[in-house]
Amino acid sequence: MRFLLMMTCLCGALFTACSSCNGSGTKPGQTAAQQRPRQQKAQIAIVSPKNNEQQPLGATITLSTQMKDGAETIDSLRWFVDGKWLKTTKGEDITWNTAGQTTGTHRVEAVSYYSSGQRENILVSILLLAPQAPKQYTYKVIQTYPHDTKAYTQGLLFDEGFLYESTGLRGESTLRKVNLQTGESVMSINLATEMFGEGLALMDDKLIQLTWQNRWHLCTKKAISNS
Repeated sequence: MRFLLMMTCLCGALFTACSSCNGSGTKPGQTAAQQRPRQQKAQIAIVSPKNNEQQPLGATITLSTQMKDGAETIDSLRWFVDGKWLKTTKGEDITWNTAGQTTGTHRVEAVSYYSSGQRENILVSILLLAPQAPKQYTYKVIQTYPHDTKAYTQGLLFDEGFLYESTGLRGESTLRKVNLQTGESVMSINLATEMFGEGLALMDDKLIQLTWQNRWHLCTKKAISNS
């Protein structure tokens, strides 16, 4: 009887302990949401550059922060660009020369450390543009020539008055010598049915025809001329 009474008291104590620490971290009469620590408000802001600011590549940009009212005393401020450390200060402004960067979006980050041991990260993005706008080119059609519209042209070159053409598609790939003026195929070599013709290059008197997944095919100009 005495043993049973002791076990009952022990189970009651364990139940009470588990109820007060039920894994949710709540106290009696409060919800989990009420017990969560409040998110610390930002104490510092990056005022330069502005988020999504655009600057030409090569520009020297001032990196500047501003402490908010009631902020803690700052111990140090570290600047990073795209995750790479730039400089550590006591909070004063610095300059960043973008000459060694690439065009596109870059991430500027300020990491502030406070005397209380707290740390804060602030991020902005900046877009670096080419220093000069790209030139606008036009074109003029001087002459047009007929061509086989059914040819799946993959490689094309011009040599000694003739076009040399590599066409694709499995079972239809060819290496052709084409009359520029008429568009007619003067000579043609059919590739193996499993080959898919790709690019074409001329080296000395050799035509090197690339294929998709089948390496390359070699032919001399003389061979195709006599085909």
